[in-house]
Amino acid sequence: MWVKQIMEYQVKTGSPEKQSTGCLIVSVSAKTKLSATGKQLDDASNGLLSKLIRRGDLERKAGKLLLLSDVPNIKAQRVLLVHCGQPEELDESKFISLLKNTITAVKNSDARDAVIFPDEFKLAEHGLDWTVIQMITQCEESLYQFNQLKSKPDTSPAKLARITFALP
Repeated sequence: MWVKQIMEYQVKTGSPEKQSTGCLIVSVSAKTKLSATGKQLDDASNGLLSKLIRRGDLERKAGKLLLLSDVPNIKAQRVLLVHCGQPEELDESKFISLLKNTITAVKNSDARDAVIFPDEFKLAEHGLDWTVIQMITQCEESLYQFNQLKSKPDTSPAKLARITFALP
C-alpha cells in the first residue's frame, strides 16, 4: 500500500510581503546576497532578514536553510531562506539536492501551503520551464510514501497541499 497525496500547483503574481501563505521560500546567493524578493521582504521587515544574515544565522554554504516565523510586516506565517551558493558552482545535481532539502524543510514546518519564486532559483543553462518542472518533481517525490512492506503503515497525508509559483 502506498499513500499518494494530491498536490495543488498554481501560478500567480504579487508582492512577496503580501503573499498570505504558510511558508514563503526566498533565495540567498553567494556572499549572502538577498534575491530581489528577499530585498522586498527585507525592506518590509525593516531590515530583519539582512540583519540575521549579517549576524551569521544563515550559514554561508549552499544548501543551508533558515526558517523564520512571524516576520514583522510579512503576511506569510514563515519565511524560509535558502542559500543557493555561487551560481557558477550550482550544477543540476546540486540544484536537485537543494530543491529536495527545501521541500523537506517546508514539509517538516507543518505549512499547508508555500509560495516560491522559481525565477530566482533557476540555473543559467535552463529556462524557467525546466526549473518549475524540477520543483514539481521534487515536491511529488518528497510526498510519496511507500508503505506496502510496513507493519504499521503511515496513512496520514502530509500537511503540505499547495505550492504557488509566484512570478514577477
